[in-house]
Amino acid sequence: RPAAMTTTYINMPVSNNGARVDIFLRLNGLEEAVKRQTPGDFGGMKSEGYLKVNPMGKMPALITETGETIYESAVILEYVADKFADKAAVSCRAATPELRARARLLNQVHDLYIASANATQPQFFGTQGLLYKADMPLPERAARSHELKKQMDVIEGLLVEGGPFA
Repeated sequence: RPAAMTTTYINMPVSNNGARVDIFLRLNGLEEAVKRQTPGDFGGMKSEGYLKVNPMGKMPALITETGETIYESAVILEYVADKFADKAAVSCRAATPELRARARLLNQVHDLYIASANATQPQFFGTQGLLYKADMPLPERAARSHELKKQMDVIEGLLVEGGPFA
């Protein structure tokens, strides 16, 4: 495991999965509490160096102060929320069990039906890939466009008035 003296958060601005961690850090003024790096600092997302941090070769990832590696944005967010709970002004956890379940459901809809192709191999596309994967066949792009709209409508239906979260 890589040695770490501070908590190191590995992400890039294009990662919608990492955005949930970025939002939590910003809402709580914790941007300076973690050292920020990109997969490029490890040789790139599919490099041997980065695959030691995140064997899926995806973003985001985190290296704890003890050198433990954590990947998957929901897991990273839980860790960061626990680690910095005493410094957080805004919790990432809803106030009631029902609202916490709704928030988890919203995250699952995003993670399973929008972001993930549930594969790490090339040529497997998540629905969001229609927005940037040049090699996605046109019929698949059209079908995924309809799927994206459907899932965004589902997510919108899960939002709770007054937020800030589901």
